[in-house]
Amino acid sequence: MSSCGEMREEITIKPNGSGTYDISADMIPIMRGMMEGFAKMSIAEGEEADSAAIAAKVDEMLWKDFGDEIDSVMSFDEKIPENIKSDPEKMALIENAEMYMRGGKSKGYLLSGLTLNFKNADDLQKLMELSKESTENDPKASMLFANSNTTMKISKNSFFRSSVREEDDTTDTPTLDELTSLFDDFSIITVINTPKKIKSVKVKAYEVIKQTDKSVTLKYDLEDIISNEPSEIMIKL
Repeated sequence: MSSCGEMREEITIKPNGSGTYDISADMIPIMRGMMEGFAKMSIAEGEEADSAAIAAKVDEMLWKDFGDEIDSVMSFDEKIPENIKSDPEKMALIENAEMYMRGGKSKGYLLSGLTLNFKNADDLQKLMELSKESTENDPKASMLFANSNTTMKISKNSFFRSSVREEDDTTDTPTLDELTSLFDDFSIITVINTPKKIKSVKVKAYEVIKQTDKSVTLKYDLEDIISNEPSEIMIKL
């Protein structure tokens, strides 16, 4: 996540309040940006960078270790801290989740993501808390994602999510300029698919970019993500 690009989350709700939560990011733009940056840094002082040649070489290297088509599931085992492994409730949630990598050279993208089958809004709430716990030791990830309290509610006639960032006075927290350089043009796209027709959509910090009878697509930009303003989604069905 710590580079430019777009993260996409999709919540699909069934009539009984259960559903699926999927979050992913295309790793190719992230890796391409990093590789082009390193290539340009290696050019001797006074020499002019051949951007086209660098881009061509980076693309060649980028796909060298990836096949034309990729559809694989990754193991959680090495990524789960011991304090979470020892918690049966948290592990039960993880057992309903799957990490994956999909795409390939022929498709031009490489999605790295996670899908959770949730029973109710409580499972989604627990996932947010688990994400916070897992990233709070990483100052940059924490700045964007961990230092916030999220509330999730799903009823037969509504969907609600709010997030309020916590104040952080620690000295090792990245500044706005540092985050802007790391997350230039970064945004989160949120798609919510509902079991019934949407009556109304009210948001704070988000922008509604598409809406149909049973689906709404929202955009959340870097400037809003790192501000201390609360975000909110309220959908009435």
